[in-house]
Amino acid sequence: MTSEETAKGGVDVTDFVAESDTGARVVPGAIGKFIAGVAFVWSCFQLYIASDLPIFLTELIGTNVTFNNVEARVIHLSFAMVLCAFAYPLFKSSSRTSVPWYDWLLAIAGASAALYLLVVKDSLVTRAGLPVTADLVACSVGLSVLAISVYRALGLPMLCVAAVFMTYTFFGDRDFIPEVIQWRGASFGKAMWHYWMQTEGVFGVALSV
Repeated sequence: MTSEETAKGGVDVTDFVAESDTGARVVPGAIGKFIAGVAFVWSCFQLYIASDLPIFLTELIGTNVTFNNVEARVIHLSFAMVLCAFAYPLFKSSSRTSVPWYDWLLAIAGASAALYLLVVKDSLVTRAGLPVTADLVACSVGLSVLAISVYRALGLPMLCVAAVFMTYTFFGDRDFIPEVIQWRGASFGKAMWHYWMQTEGVFGVALSV
């Protein structure tokens, strides 16, 4: 498509692909460099855990600097939610050249909810299936920010698919569910625990693919 056709109201395919891959927001100045730095650190982390360097460094310095699968997924998702908040505007009217305050809040909330699992990983073993209030708060915040990130990066259809399955989780015993797939349904605490605190939900195998 020529630039003349684009100017007349057509869609610039190059710009569309670029926005899909890297987001529609281009932030100049120090904030832009910070966002690029976050993306660079994320890339370095991915290369680090995919290499033999963690094992080599652990043997060299005598301190464990390796990450198991769950820890790697937690950190990976933290970076992803932060960059989604920075790179993809939440509303059509949102600024394309700056990061609004609510996106900073979402980035911090999402990363904190994910990294919470690393902070309490030892105590999770002793209360398996019995979440405390802090667990439920972290789960609720994390899933909410993740849903917003999915909407921003992948669009409303993908979010609707996720919403259908979450509805089935909570209301699997209702009459509007076909009898052949009905089940007793899950409580809020049980669902949040499995979605966020275990490897059966968000931090499952799919995240490591």
